[in-house]
Amino acid sequence: MVNVEYVEGSKFMVKAREHEVICDQPIPTGDNSGMGPVELFLGALGSCAGFYAKEFLATRHIEAAGLKISVTAERSPQPPVRIEHVHIDIQVPSAVDPKYHDAVKRAAATCFLFRSMPEPVRMTTEVRALS
Repeated sequence: MVNVEYVEGSKFMVKAREHEVICDQPIPTGDNSGMGPVELFLGALGSCAGFYAKEFLATRHIEAAGLKISVTAERSPQPPVRIEHVHIDIQVPSAVDPKYHDAVKRAAATCFLFRSMPEPVRMTTEVRALS
């Protein structure tokens, strides 16, 4: 369970188990004291994809140190405003053989959050070696 409590201004405290995260809005709407709701959402998608990418590497005894995930989103140009496209850029350590890149992409796509959105969101994923 995740609980969300109003703090002040535009701030909310998000709590799960023994963890707490401040969620806020950027200035001028908020104080910019934490990530906004969309950033938390994208972070959840990225960390979920990253977990499954890491698990794929671990089952092949490939070190995941340095694995990086960047997530960007595009909003719909017309109402209702929603996230229309999410792009996940997975950067694997250079030691990962490129023959595994497509498999890492497929593993990341098994994140159940991707399939949990009520409206289809165009999702693209790219895997590349860290430079």
